[in-house]
Amino acid sequence: MSSIHSSVQARAEITAKAALEALRQGSYELGLLYFSDRWADPDFEPNIGGLPDPLAAEIRLRFASLLGFQGHLRKIKDSQRRACDILTSALADFERLAMEEKCAECENHIALTYSRTGEYSESRVWLEAARHRALPAADPNRLGTITYRMLIDLSELKFSAALEIYKEHEPQFRRSADNWIGSSFYTNAGVALGETGAADESIMCLQLAAERAERGSNKPQLATIQNELAHVYMSLGRFERAHLYVDRGIALYREIGDESREGMLLDTKAAISLSQGNFETALKTIEKAIYILKDGENKAFLAEAYATEAKILIWLDNFAGAILSLFEAAKLAETYSGRDFAKTLISQFETELEKKNVGRNPGRHGSNGLEETGLELVLPPMLASHEHYQGIRINNDHLHCVGITNGSLVIAAKTSAIERGDLVALTENESGEISCGFYDLDFGVLCLETCDLEPRLFDPGDITIIGKLVGIAGEPDQNGLRTVTPIMSRPATS
Repeated sequence: MSSIHSSVQARAEITAKAALEALRQGSYELGLLYFSDRWADPDFEPNIGGLPDPLAAEIRLRFASLLGFQGHLRKIKDSQRRACDILTSALADFERLAMEEKCAECENHIALTYSRTGEYSESRVWLEAARHRALPAADPNRLGTITYRMLIDLSELKFSAALEIYKEHEPQFRRSADNWIGSSFYTNAGVALGETGAADESIMCLQLAAERAERGSNKPQLATIQNELAHVYMSLGRFERAHLYVDRGIALYREIGDESREGMLLDTKAAISLSQGNFETALKTIEKAIYILKDGENKAFLAEAYATEAKILIWLDNFAGAILSLFEAAKLAETYSGRDFAKTLISQFETELEKKNVGRNPGRHGSNGLEETGLELVLPPMLASHEHYQGIRINNDHLHCVGITNGSLVIAAKTSAIERGDLVALTENESGEISCGFYDLDFGVLCLETCDLEPRLFDPGDITIIGKLVGIAGEPDQNGLRTVTPIMSRPATS
């Protein structure tokens, strides 16, 4: 009898280790098959009879964590509730055994089950419980709690909060995180950076995340990273590249059978088409996303898809339909994710409606815009030596330190004599996006600095210099003439 029990225990230990490895590689169904091919049955739980209490609890933890992930991928009804119940039972045993590390791991996975159904407030409760466990700073479960806090912030569109977590904890992750949790952390950081205007740093973080995901053979994480890269390139107006990345992500999710996230990426693809001004294409894509997401457990994904549909319908002059879609989005968001999330979706809709009302059509990237070349200018003698001038309307405050503010009409003079530190305007050949900043070229990389953002890097072959910014044009007088004032010098930096 003793040898039989020993054999059962040994098999259970092997199963637990194999299941953990499958989880870290994103091979969730394979991990569940280590327990039984009946894992999806609503009443199935792994057999823990005769096992020591710590191992019995470990088996339930391993099974339930995999069930949470795979149940979400395959849209298995009540899979998150099942996973949560089993994890809660395992947590009770680990608490009785005073195993703090395992308690934190259970609490992390319970938080994830709530996040997958869009119940972010409940997720935060469990992550707070895990955060108060007495664990070393480098413990994988402590790093997991930090990463999942960032995830919830991003899910609730609290990008600055996620960025603060990244800045505080990045050195610890660089030293201690394995490929599995490290790829998630840097993915979250890339999203936060992209949404707060640091596009180049965002891309670097996402590429680092992709390297870790590839080393860990984690296809679900790789697919997520493709989606986030698509968002960054969409924000830069580089729509072809954005479509390329989102299509890669969709293909990966289809390969692994994750329908919920395939629907989420179709939402992204619809948003890219909306940004391009391809409204009919965007509508067809978002309708497909909604069709997929309706059957899933993640109502937050569905709420965001309805919100995207509402914004598309504005531009198709279907205001009644837009309001109905917005109502569905807000109702789902408030019911499953909280009032703040609903308010955010409504605010985004109002912003899109305002763009429509003032004629700011999608398809023209909103950084800076060319004005007509036939401007009637009154130039001071110091600026009158150039042969060709171009007006550029500035749509941000990133050059405020030299007196250029949102709405300014700056004058670019075409010249081949561009030197380090000159204030220039350039256009990206692929997207047509216009950027302005202080010029630098070193080691074959062109750099543009502004007054308050991280420098942006360009391949010189991918851009065209419009000209050197020499002045700011005033409003036209009664004769249509605009007086140009020279741009002030850049303040010295310490």
